[in-house]
Amino acid sequence: MISAILYYCIIPLFVSWVGIRYGSQIYKKREEKRIQDLYAKTPKDLVILHCFPMTSLPLGTCIPWDLKIELFCRMGKIKYQKDTNHPFGVKSKTPWISINGAHVSDSHLILQFLKKKFDVNFPNNYTKEELSTARAVRVMLEERWYWAMPLWRFIRPDGWTQFAKDFGRVGSFTWPIPLRLVRLYWKRILSNEVNAHGIGRHSREERDAMFLGDLQTVSDILGEKKYILGNEPCEEDCAIFGQIAQAVWAYCERIRSQYWADEWAFEY
Repeated sequence: MISAILYYCIIPLFVSWVGIRYGSQIYKKREEKRIQDLYAKTPKDLVILHCFPMTSLPLGTCIPWDLKIELFCRMGKIKYQKDTNHPFGVKSKTPWISINGAHVSDSHLILQFLKKKFDVNFPNNYTKEELSTARAVRVMLEERWYWAMPLWRFIRPDGWTQFAKDFGRVGSFTWPIPLRLVRLYWKRILSNEVNAHGIGRHSREERDAMFLGDLQTVSDILGEKKYILGNEPCEEDCAIFGQIAQAVWAYCERIRSQYWADEWAFEY
């Protein structure tokens, strides 16, 4: 009896699971290579930025890392072209870039690559201490504040209602599957990720207090300054803006109007 169960039930299920698991990995790698091959030959020194499309909403895009790299290209006057058909590529991460046959992923590595490739230096007179402060703000936002938005969008009912309503009226953005399924998928993924991070083990009230404290810290450091450290931008402004662009702040408005002008139109 036991041998029959093993032969007809457990073993076939195990074999199927192994086949699906490794088959999906093989397909994933082949698809990544196919996409990379599409951009193996591009105009010399033209950066192809693979990312999600912009929207007409105040948040612009729900991916802060996309804004980080695009703003760096604009600040550094780097010629680039956006590809919104393949937002995921190398390492299955977004954004990623293609340039002169090379492919780079992870926003931090991309920024360092572009900085070295195009010798980008921001003209400012900030001290090492001031630049370290900006770096600390960036790390705080990327490591903790970042979780505020996905938690609000996909876990909290009020946030999901607003998120679904907003993206349901964006003509340039189309979800390939029903939004309800999108939420179920990301809710499961996020629940695991926030628990592994640690922020998900706190109560909603405790998390909100932490997130508001992070924003207050940015506000206190920013004060009346045009950028995070003064009247001239620094490298860290790219990441800081990407993280808090979804908050309607005067700081965000200044950067939007200066580097996107009429390309990023929205209504409150």
